[in-house]
Amino acid sequence: MIRIPFAFAVAMCATAAACSDRRASDAAGSRPAADATPPRVGIDGYGRLRIGMSASAARAALGAAWSDSGAGRGDACRHVRIAEAGSTMRAMLVGETVARIEVDSGGILTDRGARVGDSEARVDSLYRGLVRVEPHKYTDGNYLVVTPGADTTRRIVFETDGQRVTRYRAGRTPEVEWVEGCS
Repeated sequence: MIRIPFAFAVAMCATAAACSDRRASDAAGSRPAADATPPRVGIDGYGRLRIGMSASAARAALGAAWSDSGAGRGDACRHVRIAEAGSTMRAMLVGETVARIEVDSGGILTDRGARVGDSEARVDSLYRGLVRVEPHKYTDGNYLVVTPGADTTRRIVFETDGQRVTRYRAGRTPEVEWVEGCS
């Protein structure tokens, strides 16, 4: 009979269990956070934040990243700050439903890789054939209005200074096209 010291046997069992747990989680499709691709903004939302979800569901999905600023027109329309990925976005809530997502900084990409700071030409190339250009209401810039695919009820609207994207928003119509937001 082979005798194995008790401490060695316990260590071997713990190692085997850890390896088994790692294989099980890998098989389930989970990966370490360092390998995770950051979410991107599209016509349907941003990661766990989906266009059309209730404010309470959005708050639960985002947790500490959700910061209700209360800015806007009361319950009818208001903006909520979202701090994720080292950047800050806002969600527009209309009737306690997420209507659009607004991005003012360059750290958050769209589904096709556009960001604040990109040239109008880059946005046009990323969304080739889907971009309608309209003059900006308040500046010498433009609105690059993207209607991707067959869904004509959602858009991405890039605001530019005439050369580069200064901000963008994505969501449902008509709210995504409201120039002043909840003002």
